[in-house]
Amino acid sequence: MKEGAPTAQAPFQPRTGILVARLVVAVAFLDLFMQFPVIAPFARSLGASASMTGIIVAAYSLTNLGGNLTAGFLLDRWGRSAPVQAGLLLTALALLGYVFSSSPTQLLAARLIHGLSAAILAPGAFAIIGDAATEGSRMRLMGRSSAPIAAAAVIGPLIAASLGNAAGYPAVFLLSASLMLIVFIAFLIASRSASRPLTTEAKDPSAQQEAGRVNYPRLIIAYAAALSMTIGLGALVAHLPTWLAAQGQSASASGLPFTTFAVIGMAIMASPLVSVGDKRGRLLPLVAGLLLISGGMLLLSAFQGMPGAVGGMAVFGGGFGLLFPTMTAIVAEAASPGTRGRAFGVFYAVYSLGVVIGSVSSGALAGIYGDASATPFLLGMAATLAAVPVIALIERLDQRKALPE
Repeated sequence: MKEGAPTAQAPFQPRTGILVARLVVAVAFLDLFMQFPVIAPFARSLGASASMTGIIVAAYSLTNLGGNLTAGFLLDRWGRSAPVQAGLLLTALALLGYVFSSSPTQLLAARLIHGLSAAILAPGAFAIIGDAATEGSRMRLMGRSSAPIAAAAVIGPLIAASLGNAAGYPAVFLLSASLMLIVFIAFLIASRSASRPLTTEAKDPSAQQEAGRVNYPRLIIAYAAALSMTIGLGALVAHLPTWLAAQGQSASASGLPFTTFAVIGMAIMASPLVSVGDKRGRLLPLVAGLLLISGGMLLLSAFQGMPGAVGGMAVFGGGFGLLFPTMTAIVAEAASPGTRGRAFGVFYAVYSLGVVIGSVSSGALAGIYGDASATPFLLGMAATLAAVPVIALIERLDQRKALPE
């Protein structure tokens, strides 16, 4: 099947599709990062106990993980447009549910729906980008399309904290709901104006057979990299703030290291550096990204205090900036249009699973060795290092299989 040819899964012209997909990526991750500083204190303000607050915080991830797996089937069965539109609208309504919640139980219900409805947004957006990408520019396109994620990581918590303090926690969720509705309207207009029927090529039996193609070894490579990276990320999110606090830093001290991570990651994603993967293959940036992430975790474990935290997170951010576009490019090229939605759905499910494993494991290790211990960072380093030989072996076996006999 010709790259970029219109199919049932690609209702947009390539440039329009990329634009609206980037809007979806931006608003989806801005919504995610705006939750971080306010959801727990909001739950406590409604009278939730400490254990109930933990359940409310975790509820989003629980339904989001299951929703990622379901999202892929919807995207491949019904196309990209309708499921993403439904996800945007339902997410906006769930966020309005936060605004009108007056008890922990109501907030929990809104949170469960929020995680489920938002689960389709990132897989759908990246499936649209993958549909529009051409062979020689996937890494560059995925890098630029991933940069809004890092930008959201920088500004999302700042907006939420400032707005929450000035106007109350419900104002944060009202803003997020309004942004979802704006992007929903833009997406609806774009999909209606750019929608077109299937071409003869897409109706051809040989094209339909190609539409079901999946390169499983390549997908395993991307999923292994995502799992190892997010185990480290989960360890950072869960342990870095308490690690700094145990060294006498203020409660807000972790903001600078995380901002450094996001800014460096965004700069790498938006730079020409990611184009190396389009010219020299995916293995080089994949391994380089994993090694940088391992190096960042090593720096964190070796040097205490703010300089070590900022330096370690800067190196980690560089690895993330290389790795994320590479992984998404691999998923896009390993799956054809008819399977790309499921491929990205599983990718984001693995992503969420890694964060859960990393955060839970780091909490357990901190409970054994203490908050000042660097053991959780060593866990993240070990996970990313372990992925390198596994990925290299699968890559070599896949290349051997592709050689003519």
